[in-house]
Amino acid sequence: MRRDHPPYGGRQGVAERLDYRELLKGLAEIDEWLRAAGFGSYNRIRVHKRNLESLARATENGTVEQYGAGLTGEQRRQLLWSFVESQEFVGSVKTLQRRGCEIPATVLERALRGPADLYFEDESSSHGRNAMFEILVAAGVAQAGLTPQLGEPDVRFDFEGRRIFIQCKRVLTEAGIGKRVIEAGKQLKRDLSSSCDPRDCGIVVVSISRVVNVGNTVLVVPTELALRETLSRDIEAIMLRQRQSLRQVKDPKVAGALFHLATPAFVQAMGTYVAASQATIFPIPGKSDSALLQRLASLIRL
Repeated sequence: MRRDHPPYGGRQGVAERLDYRELLKGLAEIDEWLRAAGFGSYNRIRVHKRNLESLARATENGTVEQYGAGLTGEQRRQLLWSFVESQEFVGSVKTLQRRGCEIPATVLERALRGPADLYFEDESSSHGRNAMFEILVAAGVAQAGLTPQLGEPDVRFDFEGRRIFIQCKRVLTEAGIGKRVIEAGKQLKRDLSSSCDPRDCGIVVVSISRVVNVGNTVLVVPTELALRETLSRDIEAIMLRQRQSLRQVKDPKVAGALFHLATPAFVQAMGTYVAASQATIFPIPGKSDSALLQRLASLIRL
């Protein structure tokens, strides 16, 4: 299959072990921080915390096997996604806090919405995870030692004396990717027009996690190498099918698109569940900032 432009691999096949004890400690700190910020009502982050606390109690009591056997398929699925989403949220918030980056209250309020079980998310209830994805992207920028700002555009930051504007999109089906990419391109054209600096650059960032895993599957692979290869193959296959959509992003200052995929996985050689993720940047054919994208791809971790 012909490729218009080589992709630039970002964080390659990350596989983080699901350590619920450390995660619970982080969730407790985030819970206190949320309450201090005025977000005391029950939300899906606290559902995740409750799920992990139940598992912790069972482990401490030596009844984890009985606990697992008593779970329904739906409960087991929600527990696994509680691991993955909690790990993303705790890691993102702490990274932004260390960097001194503010999470606007409007973004945080949106991020806490939505069903705890990913499988039951639809277009009307997806706003929470959409905002959570914006926080994740900002944290990836902050992890690179840069200083992102959340708001409008979704994320912006300075890099090599230039301003980089990002519009984030989460898609629930592959059929929706083209529409959302074009929508993000139009938003970036507006953002870049208002910036009045010809050196500014725009990037479309798309979460394809729900395209690959609707929320009811655990990826099973033999090794970490197989995990990296699987994630890379899934991302590239979707990008190649969507290359015509990328060509429709006409503004010359919108240089490329980053596709991100996250999923729970079981690595047989490790004998454990992991939170797996990968991000790859694809330059848009004919744009002049491919070298800039390559340098960003080597820095930003999602």
